[in-house]
Amino acid sequence: MSMPLLSPAATMVRRLDPDLFHAALFAPEPARERLMVLYAYDIELSRAAARAAEPLIAAMRLQWWRDVVAGAGAGTTSGEAARGHEVAEPLHGLLTAHALPADDLERLIEARELELQGPMDQHRFGDWLDARFGALTRLAAHLLVGENAAARAAASAVGHAMGVAFALRTAAAMAAEANLYFMPGLAPEDRAGLARGRTTEHARATAHRLADQALALLAKTGDIGFTIDAEEADRLDLSLDVIEAVAGDPDLAGWNGLGVVVQGYQKRATMLLDWLADAARRHDRRFMLRLVKGAYWDTEIKRSQEQGLEGYPVFTRKASTDVSYLACARRLFAEPGAFYPQFATHNAHTLASV
Repeated sequence: MSMPLLSPAATMVRRLDPDLFHAALFAPEPARERLMVLYAYDIELSRAAARAAEPLIAAMRLQWWRDVVAGAGAGTTSGEAARGHEVAEPLHGLLTAHALPADDLERLIEARELELQGPMDQHRFGDWLDARFGALTRLAAHLLVGENAAARAAASAVGHAMGVAFALRTAAAMAAEANLYFMPGLAPEDRAGLARGRTTEHARATAHRLADQALALLAKTGDIGFTIDAEEADRLDLSLDVIEAVAGDPDLAGWNGLGVVVQGYQKRATMLLDWLADAARRHDRRFMLRLVKGAYWDTEIKRSQEQGLEGYPVFTRKASTDVSYLACARRLFAEPGAFYPQFATHNAHTLASV
């Protein structure tokens, strides 16, 4: 049995973005080719920006696509300019037949213009995520289900996460570029390390923060909980930076699904709870706080011995761990506005005491 012939747009997507191609195959057949045309348009925008040696030439190419989109939306004769082009002609037909949101079509072009401006700070990075990946996912959702506010909100969150994944996946390759890299806030030494296949502590912290913020936005959109681990001693500072960033993210305001896991055997567990209570008050948030004990204890001891430390970051006697756990439980109950307490223990005495 012979395979059906692919359209030029689908062939381009299969060759240049196989992930999107295979994702589109899961769509119902009437919408499949529409998605291929949309994704081919997105690829053409990237090629228009990447192929030009001069930013002015790239801007001219992007303007041509802007005219094609604007002409199709207005029903003007700009279709003549698109005639015969393997992507522009079917795109013109797609835009004529389906009332795609004009602002999202424009956002895809704006994303490439942002890329032409060079390295991004945090504000421009957020704008770029929405323009390039949020807009593309919203347009795909529109082709599948039409105008739907819930689908549009979900598509924005999915697009944000896809964009962060793309930025992290390409970070090493982009670090060698002189004028463009997507991850915001990287110092020159961070980029130099990435270009050589190494990561700095700051680069890892930035990656964790971006990933957890994206996952938390997905969780908020789905109205589910999302928990950040603050259990391991040598990663605690990194975890606190991530928790602070996620808790203070304005896009996550009004959502109380953010959770934190705290180890009761950590010697600084009570101080950590004080810090989290303060963060909850500062960001008008209530953390789902899961208090645990047991996991990682052997690892914490082993790491301390390997590093030749004078002491251990955890209690080494079970009785001390039990007392610490109950002291932490008291702090949780004392801060009902900051915590929704959750307790995990196999110890019957501890459970009865709580």
